[in-house]
Amino acid sequence: MKSTKPIINKYEERDHYYYNKFKYRAKFHLKGIRASIFCDDKIELPNRLDRPRSKFFKDWSEINIQPIENWIDWRNTNKPTKLMAYRIEGNSVSVFSNDLTLLESLKTLGQEISIEYTEVRNVLTYVGTKTFIREPKHKFRIYLKAVKVDLNVLDNLRSMVDSSQSLYPSQAFKHWLTVMPRTWRHKYTNASHFIDYDDEGMLTYLLIMHGNVFGKKIKLEKRQQAE
Repeated sequence: MKSTKPIINKYEERDHYYYNKFKYRAKFHLKGIRASIFCDDKIELPNRLDRPRSKFFKDWSEINIQPIENWIDWRNTNKPTKLMAYRIEGNSVSVFSNDLTLLESLKTLGQEISIEYTEVRNVLTYVGTKTFIREPKHKFRIYLKAVKVDLNVLDNLRSMVDSSQSLYPSQAFKHWLTVMPRTWRHKYTNASHFIDYDDEGMLTYLLIMHGNVFGKKIKLEKRQQAE
């Protein structure tokens, strides 16, 4: 039986999945695809193309409308399922999902479309091991990135730490979350802050909840004594 699994063209090393939840990306180029952003239905596409040309849309003479119409149909069919997300930049489209069969169905948009499939891997990979003379209290550690965050993220991080009995934040991180007033210091996370944990399943949870603020992951082990 022939497999319907699309060929993965390349792998991308990332600290978290696309949009913190999608493992795969299908990317293709289609001239004029940006016009679909302004169309709720393919019926609107001809009217959009007949409008006065902006600098971006100044030349439609070489555009094949049929694949764009097919894309609008595909988008409208699959977007409500929430099994995918997409991003359009110029003539480039990136579609994200955990369903490879769904992404492969993009091939029906047109024979002239070349699709590149990318898989995220090593999301759960540990970059190293920190050793201690004594047995460490916990098995794993994940550090935060130095990124700008809004107050909603801050509140969510505080709630996550307060409600969990399986997460052990560093004292500096706890201080940042609970003691300091809401000043400019709360606009940025600190790359020296970390959370320890024992269950590797917690890593998946952390990345799903706040993958954009977490960075490198390490194992914590007792130092082996030389014989």
